[in-house]
Amino acid sequence: MMFQDGDPGLPNCYEHYNPVSGQPSVYRGVDDYQHSWVVDLIIKYVAGLRVGASHIEIDPLPFGLSYFILEEVIVRGHTLTIRMEGKVLVVKVDGRQYFKGKAAGAKIRLDI
Repeated sequence: MMFQDGDPGLPNCYEHYNPVSGQPSVYRGVDDYQHSWVVDLIIKYVAGLRVGASHIEIDPLPFGLSYFILEEVIVRGHTLTIRMEGKVLVVKVDGRQYFKGKAAGAKIRLDI
């Protein structure tokens, strides 16, 4: 249901699905769309970015990806970049490296 015509190379998220067949309703002609809730899940759990009342936490879950990058996210006036390549996690704040180390178990707290 989350891929155009079942093709994993074409991720998608439609507003409406047929309740019987599960087929997406494409009456608006939109075939490249991601609801904000899907993007929110990717940011929170794949990149691990969670913004709390007093701090920011970066704690990506181990999805077995070979890499991901979340670039230039503005949080509280700071620009964050979170990148994982292999087993190495790199976090930059305002263009400066803040953390570089093992992605597994990395629970980074930013007091900004």
